[in-house]
Amino acid sequence: IRHVVKAAGPTGEHESSTFADEFLAALAAAPDWLIVDEIRGDESKAVWAALNHENPPHYLWVFRGNAQADRLRSALSMVIRKGYPLLDQATIYEAIAARVPFVAVIKRVEDAPCLVQIAEWVYKDGAEVTLTLRPILVEHEGGWLDMEQRPTRNLDLPDEFWGDKRA
Repeated sequence: IRHVVKAAGPTGEHESSTFADEFLAALAAAPDWLIVDEIRGDESKAVWAALNHENPPHYLWVFRGNAQADRLRSALSMVIRKGYPLLDQATIYEAIAARVPFVAVIKRVEDAPCLVQIAEWVYKDGAEVTLTLRPILVEHEGGWLDMEQRPTRNLDLPDEFWGDKRA
C-alpha cells in the first residue's frame, strides 16, 4: 500500500503551505488512501479536485460538528460553491455520492468516541435532484439496528453479514 504522511499549515513541509496545498500535494502523490481531517471552507478547490480526480484513492474525510444529513450535505455543497459558484447542484451531489459514498457517524458517548451510524449517500437525478443519506446500520441500545436495506454499492461482505432476511 502506498501512503503519504502530510501535515497542513506551518507543521507541513513548507511554512507557507496551506491545508489546501498539502491536500493537493497528497492527492498528487497517488496514495491508495487519503485521510483528510477537518475540511473547512477555504479548501474548496482541493475538495473539488479530489471529488473529480481521474484515479482517486480511497477517501476518509473527517468533519466535526452536527451529524445531521441536511447539515453535512449543505456544508459540503457550500465548501465547493465557495470556489465554484456557478457549478450546478446536480453536479455537486453526483460527485459527493460517487467519491465519498459512505458516512460513518461517530459521537462522544461517556467521554469516548463511539460509532453510532453507518449510512450511504444516495443520489437521484430526475424531476428533482436529491442527495439523501440513507442509514444502513444504526447503534441501538448497545447493539446494531439493521435498517433492512443493503447499500447500493458493493461492500464485498458475505450474505450472512446482513442476516437471513436479505439473503
